[in-house]
Amino acid sequence: MNETRALTDHEIHTLLAATTPRNRVLFLTGLYFGTRISEALALRFRDVSGTFLTFRSKKHSANRTFDIPAAYTQEVQALRAWYQGQGRMITPESPLFLSREGRNRPMTRQQASHILITLRQALSLDGCVNTHSFRKSFTLKIWDLCGHNLPELQRYTRHKNIANTGTYLKSAQGTPLIHHLTWGDVA
Repeated sequence: MNETRALTDHEIHTLLAATTPRNRVLFLTGLYFGTRISEALALRFRDVSGTFLTFRSKKHSANRTFDIPAAYTQEVQALRAWYQGQGRMITPESPLFLSREGRNRPMTRQQASHILITLRQALSLDGCVNTHSFRKSFTLKIWDLCGHNLPELQRYTRHKNIANTGTYLKSAQGTPLIHHLTWGDVA
């Protein structure tokens, strides 16, 4: 993932404005919580229905609980309404990111990648932009918000090794902090 790049604020706003509510929440999940794509795709509506979101590591890094910002909650509510408008029944056990193929199946990593590749091409985004770009964008924003404190950044990224956290910073130019992220505020 070293060649993957973070997105600019303009690119993020353009992507969010140009996609469906499902894809928008998928992208926002990476931007608000720094999720790996596998973590995001494993989420169910019950996971984002409260005030906290807990990620249990699948890569042997630290488990972490984040506050859920009100802007993210509004996006999830809009997603639920969008699904229901398509005639889909949504329960707490429903995957947050439903596949278009099948009634209650979650989207796959390949589907998520294909969606972003299609958008990247349609919007003429240069460089290596993929689903990990949202995690890198999150990391760089938190880095600035925490005053360039590497151990605090490591808590947010949930990396087991601080050196892994540092690789995100090398690739770039140039939990209360979650509330200062404003990804969803598209004009």
